[in-house]
Amino acid sequence: MIKLSNFANLFEVSIALHLAYSFLKGIHNGPLAKIGRKIETLKLILKNKIFKLSEDKKIQNKNNLLQTMLTNVDFKFKGQLIPYQKFINKYIRLSIMVAIFSITWLAVGIFLPEYSVSTFHLIIVLVISFLPMPIFILLTHQYIKKETKDITETLDNIMREIEIARRRIGLNSFARSLGMKNK
Repeated sequence: MIKLSNFANLFEVSIALHLAYSFLKGIHNGPLAKIGRKIETLKLILKNKIFKLSEDKKIQNKNNLLQTMLTNVDFKFKGQLIPYQKFINKYIRLSIMVAIFSITWLAVGIFLPEYSVSTFHLIIVLVISFLPMPIFILLTHQYIKKETKDITETLDNIMREIEIARRRIGLNSFARSLGMKNK
């Protein structure tokens, strides 16, 4: 049997980790900022490619084309923001519950210093106290990776739409300015 009070410091660390994950917005906004930077980079690429088209006299609604393409990218980003907030809010609630679990065990160890538990039960309590945090971080990383891939695919789709528009208009310079081959 092991005294629970001997592990008070571990419970304090668990509480600090989970509450930091729950309440420090920088932890959640960091991945969101990464998606935002990716969006801005893709928008710059798109602007540059469309502005190259503005040199061609046959294109008249270049500003409309640019606005449509940028709106598509912005719409995709805003559409991904809401699921990300729901995703993060779920893990914030779970993290707070784990912190409360650790606070409970810390209180038991403080108010009942002679309280002892078996090694097996102590391992279970410590796993419950510490394992969720790496899982939350790993799942967040995977989610951000997937969303970044989706954003890149959106840009590729927009570039395909530009190619279709070029074919309709019949501009060879359009394709060259975008670095596309004539077909």
